[in-house]
Amino acid sequence: MKTLINLAAKTPTQYIIVNGTTYAYRRFGNKTGIPVIGFQHFTGTLDNWDPVIINGLAEHREIIIFDNKGIGNSDGETPDNVLDMTKDAIEFIKALGVEKFDVLGFSLGGFIAQYLGVHYSEMVRKIIMVGTAPQGAKVLEGFYDLIARGSQLSPAELFLYIFFTKSENSRSKGREALQRLFERSEDRDKDTAESRSSTGKGYYRLGSNFRY
Repeated sequence: MKTLINLAAKTPTQYIIVNGTTYAYRRFGNKTGIPVIGFQHFTGTLDNWDPVIINGLAEHREIIIFDNKGIGNSDGETPDNVLDMTKDAIEFIKALGVEKFDVLGFSLGGFIAQYLGVHYSEMVRKIIMVGTAPQGAKVLEGFYDLIARGSQLSPAELFLYIFFTKSENSRSKGREALQRLFERSEDRDKDTAESRSSTGKGYYRLGSNFRY
């Protein structure tokens, strides 16, 4: 049986400066063809991608994951709207020399994916959107309350509250996922909450005043 290398845990973080902003990213996998670029959920960093998913994709595709402006180990001020987040991402992608890519957008990353498809269709081949919604969806009306309630919980309980149901089976799977997220023990990202007072402020404004 083939043993997969945990590239999500072993790939070193790289950095690139684009228009005065330093972006943190990791690039790994099968470097043939068009890369898949991952766009993370609200406050999510490089270390919030589940290795089961990322390593599986990397068997067949080149994977690029990154911290957008002001998140994790990337510096700068985070925008409080999705369109500007999209523009920042495109500047980063162009700086890497990537001309065509597929998108994996998770939650907030799915919002960015929609803008990429509309405004940068010449660069995007395919889009996969997970756990996201279109602009104006009713589910987004409760976004602020969801974040506010979750902020009162411990980090582990916050993770389970946001991404899993209340059933013990779901919570058990959530705890397994959480354990995988910490298989990377070195060269980890700063948590977005750690930079809340500075670079992460835009994300928290977004949470309290959501704007596409």
